[in-house]
Amino acid sequence: MAKFRFRLQPLLDSLLDKKEQAAKALAERRKELLAEQQMLEQMKQRVQELAAKREDLRRRVLETAPGEQLTGSLIQRRRDYLEVLKQDLDTARDGVFSQKLAVEEAEERVAHAQAALLQAQRDVEVLNKYRERLEQRHRREIERQEELEQDEIGSMLFMTRRRTS
Repeated sequence: MAKFRFRLQPLLDSLLDKKEQAAKALAERRKELLAEQQMLEQMKQRVQELAAKREDLRRRVLETAPGEQLTGSLIQRRRDYLEVLKQDLDTARDGVFSQKLAVEEAEERVAHAQAALLQAQRDVEVLNKYRERLEQRHRREIERQEELEQDEIGSMLFMTRRRTS
């Protein structure tokens, strides 16, 4: 009995490698997305902290410690510090905006990686189905040949018995 040999096995192996690489790429893109999202959350938290600190200092700009005298230079230093905090806050907000764009780009890369993996899975599935059909056809052909051989053997036995009787 002839053993089944799939002529497209090298192509199937190549597609399986491609599928594995696509799965690894997807895992890497997801890892990158997670890192970008974590960085975004840290940046948002920093903005909230700066905003809270600035608001607190704005409310207390005219407060003094017991025994401390409120002077124009003290008020000016506090206002200057508030201005620096405002600039830091604006910079942090700009960073959050930029990081949101980075997260969106990472999400797009994940989507592309998912699409590539899905396509690779389809390609492997199609070739596997083709292989299964060829294998079934091969088995049917082998069975048909065996039946023919059995019929021929039976005919020969019948003929030899008929001649001897």
